[in-house]
Amino acid sequence: MKKWEYKILDDAVIEPEKLSEDFDLRYDETREKMLRKYGKEGWELVTIESPGTNGVKWIFKREIK
Repeated sequence: MKKWEYKILDDAVIEPEKLSEDFDLRYDETREKMLRKYGKEGWELVTIESPGTNGVKWIFKREIK
């Protein structure tokens, strides 16, 4: 049976440049860079949750070997 570990991240980790003035110009590039980083570490994006006042949560999983 496969075993999984999970990681829950918020926008501050996935989109660290969000507060910079040129964020709108680099929005997609920054997000893709962070997602590629986690993909190389074996993390798979499971879902993105937006529960309202708590901000966006990115939920990842990877198999424990």
